[in-house]
Amino acid sequence: MKKYTMSVKRRIKDLASFDFDQAIQVLTLRNQGWTFDQIGDHFGLSHQRVMAIYKQVAGMTVEEAELYQNVFSKLHIAITK
Repeated sequence: MKKYTMSVKRRIKDLASFDFDQAIQVLTLRNQGWTFDQIGDHFGLSHQRVMAIYKQVAGMTVEEAELYQNVFSKLHIAITK
């Protein structure tokens, strides 16, 4: 069976559409002890979506997430030129 690997173009598209500001807020609120349901109610999202966002940034500090945000925004600008 062939293993699926995401193309570079698809990865860039996914990163471009990822809302780092929201992810940082989810990470911050979760670190403060908020539940996924509480965060979902705050943003108008389901707790499943909040869990998916958190999973993408889990293990990062807020500073690391902000660094990724800056790098990927510059990368996206460079690619779209």
